Amino acid sequence: MVATVALSPGRIALALAATHLTAAWQLREAQARTSPGLGRLAASLPGMLAPAVVTQLVLDPDTVGILVTFIFGASARPARRLCRGPAGGLPGACRARAPVALGHAPPRAALTAGLVSIVSTLKAVGAAMNRGPLAEGAAREPMPLVPYVAACVLPINAFHPSTDTAPQLKPRPRPTPRAVLAGLLVHAAALVAAAKALVAHGDALPPLARRLLQAVALHCALVCLLDGSGLVAAVAVDGLECGPHHDLPLLATGVAPFWSRWNLVVGDLLRAVVFEPVSEGRAVRRVAAPDANGHPRPRSLPPAPDAGPGPAWPPPAARRALGAAAAFAVSGLVHEAFFWHLTGGVHGGGGRLSGTLLPMCLFFAAQSVVVPAERWAKRRALEAAGVPGDHPAWWLWAFAALMGLGSPLFLAPLEREGITPRFLGEVVALADAAAGLVRGGVGVAVGA
Repeated sequence: MVATVALSPGRIALALAATHLTAAWQLREAQARTSPGLGRLAASLPGMLAPAVVTQLVLDPDTVGILVTFIFGASARPARRLCRGPAGGLPGACRARAPVALGHAPPRAALTAGLVSIVSTLKAVGAAMNRGPLAEGAAREPMPLVPYVAACVLPINAFHPSTDTAPQLKPRPRPTPRAVLAGLLVHAAALVAAAKALVAHGDALPPLARRLLQAVALHCALVCLLDGSGLVAAVAVDGLECGPHHDLPLLATGVAPFWSRWNLVVGDLLRAVVFEPVSEGRAVRRVAAPDANGHPRPRSLPPAPDAGPGPAWPPPAARRALGAAAAFAVSGLVHEAFFWHLTGGVHGGGGRLSGTLLPMCLFFAAQSVVVPAERWAKRRALEAAGVPGDHPAWWLWAFAALMGLGSPLFLAPLEREGITPRFLGEVVALADAAAGLVRGGVGVAVGA
């Protein structure tokens, strides 16, 4: 008989919060005791792996059932054969023999926890290489504990005066809390409107219109999650500032500008952890000495002479192209792992590893070809016809390229596996519940 263990949303949130807070403390201790490099990477492994492992076990508990099945010796068949079962749950053998069976978490919880675990792991890897938002400043000391934990756990672009994080990143204006709140309200309203339109009329909409609304809903949901986390951190944590997390990506005049504006949290992390090490030819970032006025040197300048020998600055174009391809490849693997996590993994999906292509990997691998081709085409258009790279015609090209690749390889798999419909249904339900509370409060106030 299968015993069903129910985990309430509160218990799930408590387990994940405790794991992330403990992991952040362990990472800071490892960073304070070790120098950047392999030693710090080894010392940071518990803090790197714990959030991802606990998130997988709590939000995708079919993993627990399969592990217990093997531990109890209920089946000696190979994993590939055992893991072929009906989509959306444990395969028949595991359901019948495993002493534990748990249901999958709602998409909104899985999306949030999965993104947080991925971002915190990338930040921890960056800290081991002295890159990214947790990098040390010229004083070689990590930031204070509370800002460090917030910057490590939350999916935000965080800045603190004790670090030289800002010079690593592209210069962008930092929005005020009032501007962030206004943007949150606008994007939340757009998310609810898109969700209601898709839930009510999605089947009747033309395919392009449906995919476009899904893309808008995804963008607005990410803005609400990332900017909401940033607003809370900037208000609650003294000295911590947050940069923008999106930069109007839907207005980008090209595929490359789109990726430099979309999800800047993950984009800046991939730049720091993958692109820059590959393009520079070294894993550990050299900390440049401050200038004559005591200010950190901007990232666009060459390293200071006392920073040690290193490759030429800026890196050659071929190495930068290799770094961009590596960043897109890692992004594809991360999204693919996230997709498997949301759909129950290979053990709950009827053989996704061997039976189908990897759509997320293909989508991001294609960007490695599209971006260089776009840059070449823009140079030729400028030389031959005087068309600048920010001409509105390039927006049409970006729309066609991103939707042409994203519709079959990104949005369609999410819809086919039921992730998009469930998430949109939850958005509509939450919006209706909030509207009911507002109407009830207004009615009470009027009656009083």
